[in-house]
Amino acid sequence: MIKKDLTIPIRVLQDYALLERLPKHHPKRAIVETDYARQLAGYRGEKNLRYFLSFLPDYEYQIFFDLRLNIQNVDFQIDCFILSPRFSLIIESKNIAGTLIFDSRSEQCIRTYNGKEEGFPNPILQVARHRLLLQRWLKQYKFPSLPIEHFVAIAFPTTIIQSAYDDHSIYDKVIQAEGVINKIEKIKLRYKTEYLSTRQINSLCKTLLDNHSPPETHILKKFELHEEDLIKGVLCPKCPTTTMNRKHGTWFCPRCKLHSKTAHEQALLEYFLLYDSNITNKQFRDFTLLSNRCAAAYLLSTSTLRKSQGGNNVFYHPPSFNWFLHNPQIKKLL
Repeated sequence: MIKKDLTIPIRVLQDYALLERLPKHHPKRAIVETDYARQLAGYRGEKNLRYFLSFLPDYEYQIFFDLRLNIQNVDFQIDCFILSPRFSLIIESKNIAGTLIFDSRSEQCIRTYNGKEEGFPNPILQVARHRLLLQRWLKQYKFPSLPIEHFVAIAFPTTIIQSAYDDHSIYDKVIQAEGVINKIEKIKLRYKTEYLSTRQINSLCKTLLDNHSPPETHILKKFELHEEDLIKGVLCPKCPTTTMNRKHGTWFCPRCKLHSKTAHEQALLEYFLLYDSNITNKQFRDFTLLSNRCAAAYLLSTSTLRKSQGGNNVFYHPPSFNWFLHNPQIKKLL
């Protein structure tokens, strides 16, 4: 049973929104594009892993995706955690193309791709660290000690996994995502004792979910960008670099002549991803370059946003994370 399902990371959405608003020739655009590609590849790799894990029997395993916990002020995020009465399992997902060479002597991971060789953070060491931190976390919350298996799943189907110095133990630690079910079945055969009762499993599942803390990234600060670096206005869906004008109750593109009643909704989404989790009438007018206060009030009040009062200000908020996922542009990324 999936206890915490996979969702597209907020960082992917933030990078996407930032690229929509960052001028094409901005000196930091290439850095953002690289981060966006890496974040999106990671998400799609986990989607691939999730597909293969869907063949596990629901009644036997509790599955958590992107579980982020804290122990002694150290945050750690587990791509996939699988819990059963007999053992638990941490899977680190990597979506890397090319040939991956694992050197057990230097603990290095080297990728060769398109004739280029480069070093990568070693995912074997990463998943081993997560295992150690999870052991400490379980002890802190006074859960019984249980076996924690761990391995790396490579989601890119054509990636070649190689071991330096012919160390065959590497192939037990790193596998193709397609082989996860067979791997889990082999692990299962090694454990006959039940370490957790049904009651303890339910308690542990609840404690894991209660302690999950989604990462908070202030994306402009992350890339050392400022408000003046970004393009303001309601951008035309057909001419993304052109800002639309508000005329007679509709948005109008002076370049392609497109009319839209809802183009401001994309601007709202990008504001929430880039700046803050709420917006006022004044902030909305400033970001969309809309001068008419009454028009702004109408657009905000007729939206699906949640409303709250704070002093003399009315704040508008996204009703839930799903609000972002229903956006047509975001749906293309899912």
